[in-house]
Amino acid sequence: MKSAANFYISNEDFKVLDDELIVKYDSTTVAGLWDRAENLRADLTDSGERFPKHIRKSLAKIIPYMAVYKTLLDDDPSDAYELVAEQSKMNAIRDREYYVQQAEKNPRNVIKILAKTIKSDYNEKLGFEISSEEITKDSFHIVVTENPYEAFCAENGCPELARIFYDRINYLLANLPGLIFKMDAKFLTPETSPDATDGLENEAESDVETEDDAESVETEGQDEETQLEESPKSSEITMTLKLRSIPSEK
Repeated sequence: MKSAANFYISNEDFKVLDDELIVKYDSTTVAGLWDRAENLRADLTDSGERFPKHIRKSLAKIIPYMAVYKTLLDDDPSDAYELVAEQSKMNAIRDREYYVQQAEKNPRNVIKILAKTIKSDYNEKLGFEISSEEITKDSFHIVVTENPYEAFCAENGCPELARIFYDRINYLLANLPGLIFKMDAKFLTPETSPDATDGLENEAESDVETEDDAESVETEGQDEETQLEESPKSSEITMTLKLRSIPSEK
């Protein structure tokens, strides 16, 4: 069922992209692109209804970007990825301010927040698989081996789009005050991912702040048709966040 109002119009999460499109096209063409993207977003949302509600919660984060990306690909594939990736980056830079503020108060705050977020938003019920997890008050280390973003992107013919979410993590966490962040990505489909590990390995060595799936998911009692069938296994993503220097306890 399609929404009466266009999700993208006046949506701050897509303002940068809208500005870029206005520069590239006339306003009538841009309005048409947003209408097409909204129709596709609604269709993709309907398609996702076959999955359990927990998986749908994860997919809801990627569907708006996927709809725009596929719309732009149909129009001009030469810069579609770049345009969508830039919008995602700007959103991450905006959201990063929260983590900067928390780190300035106490770097351990960020580690605590991430530990809580992993448990609530990136658990098995939401389609994620974490093969290794080590969390202390001074460090955070996690290995994600399956996530629904890659599987759904692959299912819809754009596996490369999942990359923007890995980049987003870098923009959020790199060079936070008092913290060192490192991400390593082992892409299983490098031929479909731009520069497989470029930009995804980050070990901050200064306090300068930047402005800046998975294989079929099985749910107990879930019908076979609700699985992400024939989707490639996810890339393996390893993330480590630790205090830059651990003060001695007194």
